[in-house]
Amino acid sequence: MERPQAVARKEKPAACPFCDERVPRPQPFSERPPATGGRCQCGAIFVTDVTGKGGGQALVDGLALLCDNDVDRAMGLSSDDYEMQKLGYRPGTHSLESRMPRHGAFGSSKLWFFRLR
Repeated sequence: MERPQAVARKEKPAACPFCDERVPRPQPFSERPPATGGRCQCGAIFVTDVTGKGGGQALVDGLALLCDNDVDRAMGLSSDDYEMQKLGYRPGTHSLESRMPRHGAFGSSKLWFFRLR
């Protein structure tokens, strides 16, 4: 009895949800250790949550980085002041999940993108 062949997944490269440009691999932010992520050409900031369990920290780090590491200003932002997108992420291949299970299932890696309006 032959086993069915696995269907190869076409992985989508990690890209900014605001402009669709590819983003670099996450690196530690020197201004906000130990946060990792990067910047897109469009001005968006992205932060990694590799464990999928650090959403609160990712939110604080992303907003602080948007505000040049001014945490007081960042905590004063309202949801009307910025845009945020959370995407499923595969760190090993630096690609996006084609489907994020259960709308961002707890424990799955994510990229959090932020941009000021």
